[in-house]
Amino acid sequence: MDESDIANDCDTPDPKLAKLIATFPRLFHEKAPECYSYVSDGWEKLIHALCTDIDRLLPDADAAVFTVSQIKEKWGSLRFYWSFEGQEATVIDLIVGINVAKLQVPPKHPTDLFNKIRVLVVAAENKSKTTCETCGEPGEMRLLVQDEEAAPKGFFTFDREPIPKGIHGWVGCRCDLHAHRDNRSN
Repeated sequence: MDESDIANDCDTPDPKLAKLIATFPRLFHEKAPECYSYVSDGWEKLIHALCTDIDRLLPDADAAVFTVSQIKEKWGSLRFYWSFEGQEATVIDLIVGINVAKLQVPPKHPTDLFNKIRVLVVAAENKSKTTCETCGEPGEMRLLVQDEEAAPKGFFTFDREPIPKGIHGWVGCRCDLHAHRDNRSN
């Protein structure tokens, strides 16, 4: 089975996700996650490294009970949802003003292997908060906005500049180049 077959079988247009599925068949069981998933260009290496680390950690018998549920961006950082032996961490987003904190509550009796996987996933998700989602270079969490009058450069950087009340946008991790409104699709 090649990458294009997997992409068609999974009914997903994302070739980077299809490549992950083909590279890590033990983690994905040769199919796309149940929930819509995608791999951003700038985080492709980060996600590949995470999958490599998890794959190395899992003996074959344990890989059979490991499932990737979803890969996506949420609140500007990577989210890698997974389960092991039917157990998964409960994820709670705490939003205070413009700040978002992610709380992971492990299952009641996690195994040592579950905890090792969780440490790997949390480390990758944290690294995504300083990695530009567009290009993979060092980045910062920013409020990305379209309103030229309110934000001439197209963004506000958290912790470095005040964000005026009434500004609407979305949170993203971008380098200086890709934070600017004119360069978001490059």
